[in-house]
Amino acid sequence: MILPKSIFGRVSHVGLSISPYAIRAVIVNANKEITQKAEVTSPELLISGDEVNQEVFENLITQIKQQLNLESFYAACCIPEKLAYSREHSLPKIPHSEIDEAVRWQLGTIFPLQPDDIYTDWKLLGESDQGIRVIITAVSKKILDSLVAGFLKNGIKPLGFESSASSLSRTIEETTNSSIIIELDNYGSSSTLVENGVSSLTITTNFSSAQDSQSAITDIATTITQLQSRVVSSDKEKKSEIPLYITGEKAAPEIIQVLSQSLGGTEIKQLSNTSVENKYFSAYVESLTSVEAPESSKTINLLPMDLRQQYVEETELSQLKALAKYNISMSAIVSMLSIALCVTSYIFLNNARNQGESIPEPPALTANIDLPTLLQKSQKITQLQSAENFPQEATETLLSQLNGANVRQLSYDASKKTFKITIGTINRNVLFQIKQSLEETDLYKQITIPLSALDSDESQDVVLTAALKD
Repeated sequence: MILPKSIFGRVSHVGLSISPYAIRAVIVNANKEITQKAEVTSPELLISGDEVNQEVFENLITQIKQQLNLESFYAACCIPEKLAYSREHSLPKIPHSEIDEAVRWQLGTIFPLQPDDIYTDWKLLGESDQGIRVIITAVSKKILDSLVAGFLKNGIKPLGFESSASSLSRTIEETTNSSIIIELDNYGSSSTLVENGVSSLTITTNFSSAQDSQSAITDIATTITQLQSRVVSSDKEKKSEIPLYITGEKAAPEIIQVLSQSLGGTEIKQLSNTSVENKYFSAYVESLTSVEAPESSKTINLLPMDLRQQYVEETELSQLKALAKYNISMSAIVSMLSIALCVTSYIFLNNARNQGESIPEPPALTANIDLPTLLQKSQKITQLQSAENFPQEATETLLSQLNGANVRQLSYDASKKTFKITIGTINRNVLFQIKQSLEETDLYKQITIPLSALDSDESQDVVLTAALKD
């Protein structure tokens, strides 16, 4: 039997995106078409620093469930890029099973954060004989624990967390080394430099209520120019070669045009497509994600250890239930077969008993019959019956010609009128003499000897066949 695998990659999930003021959800079908979507916004900030407004967050989650008409579901979650920290790191050539421990030992030197205050995960970028390159992402335990608590309280089981730039970078099809992703909402922007699929630097801007739209555009253009300058200063690429992508609820064509003009006419491409609204695009990408287990080296999955252990226990419980169902099914089948065998045996025994009772009693023996003498004569007749079919004259002639030979077996096939004689350790000359003598008797139409007797002068066991004439 095949036991259930881990829930990662096995269960259907909802794509969730969490922004500073909103939560959005998307459900897709097998054709990657959106079947359900939901959005809830809040006038209050959901996450400020390391603090999650738990009451507001849980209220938004409850509304999301009501809009989707779901009591419970699994979810792949996207969190704002500014809440995560990513670093590329090099390690010596070591087995993949030791990378996790090596990363934990070096966390203090990789991030300016206390290792006990963050959750981390890594993804393999490449390896060679010189060493291994990984991308390591960290997020505050305080933030993630609050989000997980709010999800679980409302029946939502998160399968993983990743930063928005990490999620969105998977949708970029161009093969350039560097690109910039701009996320734009009602309250600010987040511009992230993605190098070789890794978000290396993020700059955020917050819009004040008194700020005019042109000032906001100027601020965004300034952050983009700063990221472009970082790439150009490292002599990696020319400024004009760095593609710009934009998404988010405020990524309207008019805004894109104005921002492009502020950047000297640089082209800005939309990440979302015509079938998905900009504000749902991050959740849509998460809904398409094939969630890998946290220990996988293919993706970043910032799942807390307690939740990982809970899923392991759920998987083991599913396996035990499947095994119990299998054993019960097999026991039921064996029991049914046993019952069927018992019923069949009873029927056969009952039929045999009925047939035995229906056999009439044999007639009584006549008093003057000598039964022992009759039995003795019938046995003798049975033993001699086969001798009637034996050709006496041919047999005597055959035995006289074989006189002196080491005859091991003699048989006669009455249907074919053929003798078969097995002779042990006889040489070729003697065998030919016997064959000639039998042919001269004129009783046999064919005397055959094996071909192997013609190949060697040495004595050997042979089978001679003699067919009688009609």
